Amino acid sequence: MQQPFTPRVLNIKPRRMRVALLLSVFFPGLGQMYNGQFRKGLLFFGLLLALQVVYGFMHDSLSINGVFGFMVSILLLRALCILDAIRHARLQLAYTPKFYNTRGHYIVVMVIMALLMWYTKPNTLSGMKLLKIPTSSNNPTLDIGDWVVADKNAYNQQEPNYGDIVMYSSDGSAHAYRLVGLPGDTIALINNVLSINGTLSKQRFIGQFNTEEGELPEYEEQMPSGRTYRIIKFRQLTDSSRRYTVPIVVPPNSYFVLGDHRDNAADSRFLGCIPKTNIQGRLRFILWSKTLSRVGTGLE
Repeated sequence: MQQPFTPRVLNIKPRRMRVALLLSVFFPGLGQMYNGQFRKGLLFFGLLLALQVVYGFMHDSLSINGVFGFMVSILLLRALCILDAIRHARLQLAYTPKFYNTRGHYIVVMVIMALLMWYTKPNTLSGMKLLKIPTSSNNPTLDIGDWVVADKNAYNQQEPNYGDIVMYSSDGSAHAYRLVGLPGDTIALINNVLSINGTLSKQRFIGQFNTEEGELPEYEEQMPSGRTYRIIKFRQLTDSSRRYTVPIVVPPNSYFVLGDHRDNAADSRFLGCIPKTNIQGRLRFILWSKTLSRVGTGLE
């Protein structure tokens, strides 16, 4: 007797654009895998990892052009990956899931992707660290809310030098001030003018700088080494400990730092010299500021 015909039921699961979007945002290439394009997903993810690794080992990775070039490249690659996943998900209305379109496979791939992205992080390979400026103690050079790029490898092959804005650790947090005294130097402030080994720095008035405290006189300060930078000072100051200090000999393997806002900084005048072991790197440039004209300003 002939058996009745039983129609074959197909396992049709249309792809959802929202799912493809979310997967691609957090795990580049996983949206393609969700759409059944496993090789394309590997290609997108491989390109992302390769870009991070190449950037991490670039000689000028922490230059202004290097950082912004990397950011633009990453954004373009991620945008292309997301748009491709959304477009193909929209076309997959009669999609038959592949063997790897299961929750277990997705979890395994996510874990592998997360580990690979963690170990190839640009800041790990290049030594980059982002630091947000919390106070006005480095006005006019740095302002509250500025995001700056610090180079954690800056002193691997050389010693800190006069005028560097160094990042150092204290009380479990990161701080940044300008280095003005090397080991063995005798540092003093005489009427708020920096003295290094008995030689006064030169200060030239250049105008007014607008701060939260109002307009303050701005000066260009030139160290005896020839390094120049800008500082600001209060017109009148009752606390003489900020304008005059007894000569301090910087201990071995330590450094003396000052804020560019000379009268409003909790620097080495009050916290003491900074041990070399606490110095974590050197500030390179401003990555972002609420004043757009300051974006990309070098801090060399």
